[in-house]
Amino acid sequence: MTNVKFNIFNRITHSWTTNFIKKAAKEEISDEDYPELTPSYDKMTTQSASYFHELKLYLDGVNPKPPSLYWHLFGIYWKEIISITVLRLVSMLVAAIKPLLIGQFISYLDPLAPHEYWFNNISVVLGLLLLTSFCIPVIDSIANGIDASFQTNFYMQFYTMMYVKILRLSSTSRLKFETGNLINMFDRDSYKVFQGLTILNICVLPVVQIITNLIFLQSLIGLTTVFTGILYFALLVPLIFLQTKLQIYTTRSNILQDTRLNILREVFKNIKKIKFSNIQDYFYQIVKENIDQDMEAIYTLYVLNRISNSVAGSCTAILSSCTFVIYSVLGNTMNPHIIFPAYLYLDSIASQLQSLRIVIGKALNTYEGYVLITDMLNSEEKPEHIITDKDSKDAIVLTQVTWKWSDPVYVKKLHDHELKKKRYIREIKEEFTWKENLNTFELKGVNVVIKKGERIGIVGAVGAGKSTLFNGLTRELIPKDGKVNKVLILDGSQWNNCLLYSRTLDNDGLYEN
Repeated sequence: MTNVKFNIFNRITHSWTTNFIKKAAKEEISDEDYPELTPSYDKMTTQSASYFHELKLYLDGVNPKPPSLYWHLFGIYWKEIISITVLRLVSMLVAAIKPLLIGQFISYLDPLAPHEYWFNNISVVLGLLLLTSFCIPVIDSIANGIDASFQTNFYMQFYTMMYVKILRLSSTSRLKFETGNLINMFDRDSYKVFQGLTILNICVLPVVQIITNLIFLQSLIGLTTVFTGILYFALLVPLIFLQTKLQIYTTRSNILQDTRLNILREVFKNIKKIKFSNIQDYFYQIVKENIDQDMEAIYTLYVLNRISNSVAGSCTAILSSCTFVIYSVLGNTMNPHIIFPAYLYLDSIASQLQSLRIVIGKALNTYEGYVLITDMLNSEEKPEHIITDKDSKDAIVLTQVTWKWSDPVYVKKLHDHELKKKRYIREIKEEFTWKENLNTFELKGVNVVIKKGERIGIVGAVGAGKSTLFNGLTRELIPKDGKVNKVLILDGSQWNNCLLYSRTLDNDGLYEN
């Protein structure tokens, strides 16, 4: 949820932030640019003074390492972060007590139920039950409001202020630093803070609620917490594995997407030959040629995708029902004042496991992705010059990387009149950057070792830098100055967005274009 909000706020404030930064670079900022935000801005300016002091020392070459942003962010927003966490925990505790109150209320109505009451008056139990039902949405609304306000302040104020400060510091520092590198450094640290909040919401808080519900469930039914955990995960893992397998099959070859690309490629290739009068017929012909041969496969993928989504949507219901039946048989607990609260606990646990399903599914997807890479590496080569999918003999996997640098690699750029442009290629080890000069192509962070006659593939998700690196290495396209700093780990669910580039090396270990 935090990542979704991250993207939403980033898009909403993009144009405002861009204009603001342009004005900041020209030192045209006034209080009018902070409508109703000046007090918070002043507060953050004061609290972040130490951060910018350390950053200035780093830019001037006094400190060898840049300052960490974590504690500075926590020092500014610690009230919001703690408030959100406490409110979530209180909401979980109230939600855990509510099923017990329901059991108490039912026991008043059931003459056969054992009369072990917390309160002597049914009105008190009913009042507490209504109070908990009212408190849970109110507490969640307050927590969500604080969360939204926190992120709004972060993006509309602190984020922009950081950009402005970094722009000014980099322009006045005695040691020349690229402004883009400083901004990327800040982006990385701030993104990790939000990544931590995401882990808190997806992993930590659900685990706390699961443990709380298991404790209450144990006191209600009597079965051990360890047994409950084993039972739930024994049911959970096969369901997630089934869903993941179906997703792998639906995304290994996105034929519909490839077909659209083929259509556009053919149209652009023959655009000068097409007259306006027959362009519709030409489109129809191209579509028919591409679609007919793949329609059966497209339909199969569509059906598998619907089945996969159904399995994902019914995961919690299957968990709740199966576990409830097993509990009823083993515990022989068919009394209404136990059945209904127990089912509520089981349903709550299953709902929280739906969040953990994302984490477990991610691990399974990653495993499936590496299995697929192994299949590619062990498959036969084909003689085509450029090949795709399972024909790559060697693969580079772009993964989540650290901020380390290998020694620069300088490649001599040949003159334009030469027909053959040869480039060395080395294995990707860390994050890479490139820079284009007049006669030299500089590539950092690349270290590839390829044997004679082997093929090499670049594998990664959307935005991983496959095309950029490939073009930089083969020189088919001239990249602009820049850097690739957002690289995602290979994930089975993103295989429809992954491309494989492959070329054969000549006798000298060089590419021939």
